[in-house]
Amino acid sequence: KLMFSHYYYHSSVSETFKKHCLCLAKKLKLLLHKEHPCIIDIASNDGCLLGQFKKEGYFVLGVDPAKNFIDKMATEDIPLICDYWSDSLPIHVKADVITATNVLAHVDDIDGFIEGVKKYINKDGIFVIEVPWLLNLITKNQFDTIYHEHLSYFLLRPLYRKLEYFGLKVFRVECLDIHGGSLRIYSSPKTIPTDSSVALILNIEKSTKMYDLVTYKVYNDNILKVKNDFLQLLGKVSKKKVAGYGACAKGITLLNYCGITRKDINFIADDTPAKQHLY
Repeated sequence: KLMFSHYYYHSSVSETFKKHCLCLAKKLKLLLHKEHPCIIDIASNDGCLLGQFKKEGYFVLGVDPAKNFIDKMATEDIPLICDYWSDSLPIHVKADVITATNVLAHVDDIDGFIEGVKKYINKDGIFVIEVPWLLNLITKNQFDTIYHEHLSYFLLRPLYRKLEYFGLKVFRVECLDIHGGSLRIYSSPKTIPTDSSVALILNIEKSTKMYDLVTYKVYNDNILKVKNDFLQLLGKVSKKKVAGYGACAKGITLLNYCGITRKDINFIADDTPAKQHLY
């Protein structure tokens, strides 16, 4: 409640994400073969994704606990249930599509989350998950994506098994550039021919030793080197004024891990209006 009742991140500030959502809307419409499909977006934020789906003729419904999004969604005529996702919501329709983009990492009770999906999805519907891919976090030293909102970091194999346990068969996986490299995972209660992409991603995870402990020990050494290199760089310019650009959550992880204070960086600038005059 402390973190999500009033949420500061607005997904609609990103034009890249808007285009990303519109492409997904078009792609799913081709898969569904329906004129006006119904979509439920879990953690719908300020309606960025649903706005793009609405343009493509979908019936839309958002679910999000942040009360500060209620007015914006109303002005755009996007219905919103202001609550946390569960299997006991006042939803009286079955969705053709349920989307969960960049929310599963925040979820403590993943079983309960998927049970809710199973309850509200049509028997021939499609459940789409987008999550940052742990493989990129490890191989590209993206330790700054580890912060307080994220409880889990995902590979395909455990999600494949979890979804299958609840009767949702994964039939396609796509690698996306967004958020440092993400997976988009398509599943359905209906048996849909499995695309070759599923086996491909599972094999990549195995061949890159994502399930071997030594991989994570090497990762620990790699991020320690990043920290030391950054501190050495700041030491070389210690007599100059240093500024940061981009006050994102990832930046806070970097500052805390490296022990950066105002002695090292004088200020940080950001072009998001909601972040002005804050610390």
